[in-house]
Amino acid sequence: MIKTTLYLSFFLLLASACEEELSELNVNRVQPTSIDPVYILNDALVNTTASAEH
Repeated sequence: MIKTTLYLSFFLLLASACEEELSELNVNRVQPTSIDPVYILNDALVNTTASAEH
């Protein structure tokens, strides 16, 4: 019982210690967070006309 408690407390200590640097890990710096609707419409028009030609 003491070993289980020791392992569990050690795991919780490790799991709580690494939260600071993980917030930047899942940030996609290539994909924009907001796009002007004109560019979205332009992309839709270009993609539909290119697929109609094939």
